[in-house]
Amino acid sequence: MRKVIIKMASFIIMIIICNCGGKAAEDKENRVEISEEINVNFVILADEQPPTNFTDDGGNITGIAVDMCKEIQKRIGNNDQINLVPWKRAYETALIKPNVIIYTMARTPEREEKFYWITKVASRKWFFITNSDFKGRINNLNDAKKLKSIGIIRGDVRQTFLLRSGFTNLEEADNYEQSILKLKGERVDAILYERIGLSSIIAKLGEKYKLESFKIHSSPNSSQSWIAMSKNGTSMKDVQLWQKTSNSIKADGTFQKIVFKWRNYLLQNYNIEVVINENTLQL
Repeated sequence: MRKVIIKMASFIIMIIICNCGGKAAEDKENRVEISEEINVNFVILADEQPPTNFTDDGGNITGIAVDMCKEIQKRIGNNDQINLVPWKRAYETALIKPNVIIYTMARTPEREEKFYWITKVASRKWFFITNSDFKGRINNLNDAKKLKSIGIIRGDVRQTFLLRSGFTNLEEADNYEQSILKLKGERVDAILYERIGLSSIIAKLGEKYKLESFKIHSSPNSSQSWIAMSKNGTSMKDVQLWQKTSNSIKADGTFQKIVFKWRNYLLQNYNIEVVINENTLQL
């Protein structure tokens, strides 16, 4: 009888151990699934838009928005790579895929509901720009409509603005370096861009091009440049984490240091004094 009791006890203990082991394995599996949900991989896309995001002489991706993005990544423990691609590709990717960070994007009524907006990094004032030997002035949109062609970037907010304003004389390019080269080669009469972006690209192109060889005309509009996140399939938990972290960076003075760093960079490299308004560079 005693042997029977001992055998039954041993059998019960074995069942308990097996069940515990199965539960531990199940818990471990659940922990892996939860971890995979938390450690999201982001696709981070930017285009060449100096001085917010651009490639420097050493081939490094840098700029105001890049510094801000890296600071957010550091604080949330994310190490995903920042990729520079043509704007149209970045924009179309962010429209359809989840977990895409895109910058810098102009925040417009048309785009408002298509993306999550993380933080503003700069304001941009647009100008019509021609070669210095251009005869006359472009004082308004009607003057610009009379030109043979205006260089713009495919999918850019400036293209949208001009199309909505009734322009039919637009010449597309993948980036503003291409557009500026078209202007210097007299393949377009003007471009719609910003003075600091122009200065940055001219410096990158070398001694052959001088800022004095361009003429700045009227400003038809401006835009607010943001870091944004794709909406399709992106978790609100991740959106709120990026938003909350960016707010902390601005609240503790870190973003202000980034802004002053780039204001000094523009002054030292291009002799351009940039206004800071509400901790944002007015480009």
